[in-house]
Amino acid sequence: MYVGDVAEAFVGALERGLEGTYDLVGPKEYSFRELLQLVMEVLGRRKPFLSLPLWLMDRLVPLLSPLPISPLTLDQYLMLKEGNTAPFPEALRELLPAPQALEEVLPRYLRC
Repeated sequence: MYVGDVAEAFVGALERGLEGTYDLVGPKEYSFRELLQLVMEVLGRRKPFLSLPLWLMDRLVPLLSPLPISPLTLDQYLMLKEGNTAPFPEALRELLPAPQALEEVLPRYLRC
């Protein structure tokens, strides 16, 4: 979720006196692969992706994660397997009727 949208929701909740805890999420869910593809697209790079089956990853990650050059830690892998998404809370629709999509925001941060 774009930090400007988080700030807008926070200020709006304070102004309205809203209480509670809200999952602040963007308008769309992405898989890890989709995020990597989007970053590569914005950077104008093309690289192949290697997809490994879960049964193989379940065995490789615990062996490789302690290494200093490991591309993935065990905690990262477990989080990727479990997922880390939430539906957009209906209570936020009034505060953020049009949250910015990652596709809109990402180019501003990745292009220098």
